[in-house]
Amino acid sequence: RLLGEIAFQLERRILDFIFAKRQKGQKERLHRRFYGYTVSNIPVMITREATIKDGSLDHAKRGMYEKRYDQIKKSLSAFGYSLEKHSYYCLKMINKYGLLSQPPDRQTMEICGLQNPATLRMYVNNLAQNEKERSHMMVVLECLLLLAHDDNQSIFLW
Repeated sequence: RLLGEIAFQLERRILDFIFAKRQKGQKERLHRRFYGYTVSNIPVMITREATIKDGSLDHAKRGMYEKRYDQIKKSLSAFGYSLEKHSYYCLKMINKYGLLSQPPDRQTMEICGLQNPATLRMYVNNLAQNEKERSHMMVVLECLLLLAHDDNQSIFLW
């Protein structure tokens, strides 16, 4: 389940980066749920988010979302992340392994090293079923670690 959770957490971070609202004067985004949103359907969701109730398009809002989308694609591609490949791969891993049934308590997180990048790399190396899965999961993990670092937040957000 840890592999599925890592993939889910990356998907969530990407969606959060693009679509979460920010309060004026604050760096942190307001977290929200993204039902029906996946990284693979971001272009469609950008149009949906930028559509006003009367059916017209808010071009400024669309431009803001597209800028964030381009920004995150560029930063993650430096780690080998390909939106076309890895967005579908993450969904496959989430469906294959599932998610953690509940957030682990603080003590379990510490004992298992779930906030330690080196320990998470070791888990990915040991839990992946083959070299291809290991390779893709390492890209996913490294991207998650980057976003957690950039957000200055925990690796796993619940």
